[in-house]
Amino acid sequence: ECCLLSLLFVGLVVLRVINEPTAAAMAYGLHKADVFNVLVVDLGGGTLDVSLLNKMGGMFITRAMAGNNKLGGQDFNQRLMVYLYNQLRQTYGSLPTQKEEIHHLRQAVEAVKLNLTVHEAAPLRVLLTLPANKLTRELAKRQGETNSTLEASQNTEHLGDASKVEDNFVKVVFETEISRKLFDTLNEDLFEKILVPIEQVLQE
Repeated sequence: ECCLLSLLFVGLVVLRVINEPTAAAMAYGLHKADVFNVLVVDLGGGTLDVSLLNKMGGMFITRAMAGNNKLGGQDFNQRLMVYLYNQLRQTYGSLPTQKEEIHHLRQAVEAVKLNLTVHEAAPLRVLLTLPANKLTRELAKRQGETNSTLEASQNTEHLGDASKVEDNFVKVVFETEISRKLFDTLNEDLFEKILVPIEQVLQE
């Protein structure tokens, strides 16, 4: 209703308002395709919506709907975050505590997830500031020495500053690779949860 009022307020003529599943089907050109039944699975950031549509005369009619209000893309990201936290803990004995650093890691996780839709594996590389301890200081020193050697011999760019220790924090370059198989394994039960509303609408 708010969207409709907003459109009317700016002077647009609203002929018809369609629901999200219908909009998704039309976005893929299915209203022009030779299909009758369309199953729309909308996995958003925090919710899952599944709709079964029937096409009649170029129009889509919603036949059944189901969903999960507690399942979304962020749940998949969080599984990967937990995995990476374990990696960081094992490698550095420390975890990022600053909101900005956690945000950087979440951005890297989102990029990896998107890359895995078209690739079997995706690299993750992010510059993090971690609370300093004996292990992080030593690893940061080694990374700094390695980067200096590479820069001197190969003129390698964009390696990042991995050797600074400031105010009891250490900057490190965290690198790893995530395979699609690993991602699927970490989220196996979440994928199974997606099937529940799909089976519900098909039974209806």
